[in-house]
Amino acid sequence: KQWYQRRVRATNVGADQIASTAGVEVDEDFKKYTMYPLLKRAFRRNEFLGRINEIVYFLPFTSAECEELVGRELERIREYAAKLNMSFSWDGEAVKLLAEALDTNYGARSLKNEVSRRVVDRLADMNLENRIGAGSRVELTVKGGELSFGLCR
Repeated sequence: KQWYQRRVRATNVGADQIASTAGVEVDEDFKKYTMYPLLKRAFRRNEFLGRINEIVYFLPFTSAECEELVGRELERIREYAAKLNMSFSWDGEAVKLLAEALDTNYGARSLKNEVSRRVVDRLADMNLENRIGAGSRVELTVKGGELSFGLCR
C-alpha cells in the first residue's frame, strides 16, 4: 500500500508580484508577508494551505538567461541548416535583439516563438523564393535596429 500521495498543483498567484520586483529574493519574509496572504486570499481556506508541503517559485529570467535561451534556439537552427548543407551564423547583437522579446507572462515560450516568427519563418520564405539552398551561408545580424539576413552562395 502507498502511505501517502503526492499531488502537484500549479498557480500563477503571486506571479505579478514576483515579476514586478526586479532582483527579488525569495526569503522567509517574502514568503510570509507577500505570498502567504496572496495564497490565503486566492484559496480562502487554512485547511487547504495547511496541506501545502512545498512551494516552488519561478523567478523572471535575467537578460543573460534570455540571451542564453535565444542562443540555444539559434543553435538548433544551425544544426538543422547543417543537415541541409547550409551554414547559419549570427552575431551577439542579433541575440540581444531577439532576447528583448521576452514576455514575462509566457516565459521562455515567448522567446522560442519570437525566434520562430522572426528567424525560422524568414528563412523558410527565403527558401521558397529560392534565395537560399544547399551550399548557402546565412548570417543573422542587426542593421538599423532590425534583423538582417546576409547571404552568400
